[in-house]
Amino acid sequence: MDEKYYWTLKDIPPAKAHFFITPQNQMTNALLTKTQIIASRLFGLIEGYVYTARGHQDSSIYTGYSGIALIHFLIYKKTKDINSFKMAKELTDIALTKLSGVDVSFLTGDAGPLALGIILNSLDGDTIQSSALCLSLIQLGQNPSPDISCALIDGWAGYLYALLFVNKHAPGSIPYDVVRKVVMRIIDRGMKNSSNKGTKVPLVFEWKGLNYRGALYGTCGILYVLMCSNVLEEPELSRLIQPTVDDLVRVQKSTNFSSHEKSEESLVQWDLGAAGYVPLFIKASEMLHHSYLGYAKGAASIAWKRGLLKKGYSLCHGVPGNAYSFLSIYRKTNNRRQLLRAMAFMEWCLTWPRYEDYLPDRPFSLFKGYSSLIYFFNDMRDMSNTAFPGYEL
Repeated sequence: MDEKYYWTLKDIPPAKAHFFITPQNQMTNALLTKTQIIASRLFGLIEGYVYTARGHQDSSIYTGYSGIALIHFLIYKKTKDINSFKMAKELTDIALTKLSGVDVSFLTGDAGPLALGIILNSLDGDTIQSSALCLSLIQLGQNPSPDISCALIDGWAGYLYALLFVNKHAPGSIPYDVVRKVVMRIIDRGMKNSSNKGTKVPLVFEWKGLNYRGALYGTCGILYVLMCSNVLEEPELSRLIQPTVDDLVRVQKSTNFSSHEKSEESLVQWDLGAAGYVPLFIKASEMLHHSYLGYAKGAASIAWKRGLLKKGYSLCHGVPGNAYSFLSIYRKTNNRRQLLRAMAFMEWCLTWPRYEDYLPDRPFSLFKGYSSLIYFFNDMRDMSNTAFPGYEL
């Protein structure tokens, strides 16, 4: 057995599907109750931590209390629980007092709290505050620093995601030309890197001096968000985006996708491995050619075979993150087998904290800690309308 994961689950037989999902493809009440019990326990731990001195040090969505705000926003969207709305706004308001003015990404920078603030104030009917925050978000994107990467985690793809996230939940807030400008900034950077390296791949992106390929740090995540922008023109899709997607396919390993140009590691996790590629290939199947859907299914199959990670229960590099592979395929194909695979991973997550060989360094955070389970369990309330936070749109 690989030291990085436990075992491969067996598919749930159709005859036993009714223990997991209803005829309407919703979670059964019995499983919903189990998820709520665990989520309640975790909320008790996490919300106590948020209001400690240490808990207030990190305001990011990735590892800080803005991630808890995003969970409450999700719960509000799924259930219309007004208390969750109030908690999301309270935490976001605190985060908005601690902006750096220079960190641009949704996950680790100012764009995350600003985007949440725009949406929550818009929903609350405060158009003046929402507009002011929208202006701040747009101004944040005018940072000319060449040191900002294009990566989802800390760079321009993360900023672009924030703009698109706002327009998804508060339509029309961000003008077309603002989105287009950011898209062109990312494309220009990729073309310049390609030219400097003398490669035939039209777009090259680096993070920390390496050509990372996965969703969080590399080309996969950048290309996915670019295609989600809906502002790309046909020549850009055919001459720049598609050949770069094809290069990711070309360098795929037989058992996974390598994390960067100098890595042979088989890290089957969302941030670096196969799970993060599923949304990219689904989007490519819609915008480039239907054949890319086969690559999406292949990447999800890798997550199924080797996705019960010993790192545990986090979105970034744990089992819930890999489960989103099946949810993405299900939303695209309506294939019930993929839905049952997501349910199988979710049932495994109900074992928390039994299977956790590596204690998370940020145990209360959304992406690296136990808050991952709260988000995942609540997102599964409506399995036809799930989205990996900070990535899928």
